[in-house]
Amino acid sequence: MPSGITATVSSQVGDAGPQRVFDNDNTTHWAPDPNDLQPWLLADYGRPVTVHRLRMYTPDGPQVKRFVFEYLDGTEWKTLCRGTSIGRFYSESFEPVTAQQFRLTLLETTGEPIISDIELFER
Repeated sequence: MPSGITATVSSQVGDAGPQRVFDNDNTTHWAPDPNDLQPWLLADYGRPVTVHRLRMYTPDGPQVKRFVFEYLDGTEWKTLCRGTSIGRFYSESFEPVTAQQFRLTLLETTGEPIISDIELFER
């Protein structure tokens, strides 16, 4: 996991925990519990960072049907981007934002979704 990032999740299966999403290894992953209907992953960078781009990877294709990626602005979560599918690869650029915490929430899924990697690109 990149230095300084602490990741937590709403649920996980076995050792497929949040640290695997930030290990720069697309063969590892986070797997939420199948009974968790809207699982989330929270990344705390330990300091404010300014980001302008997001990339996410899943090894098994379009199991994520709807998601939202947010950042904490003071005490309010604000949307960076949302989508109708992650597929195997998702990339989104946006106006730069500065925050310390970021959250991915899987709003609708099929099967047993897994997230292999999340990258936020700093300015």
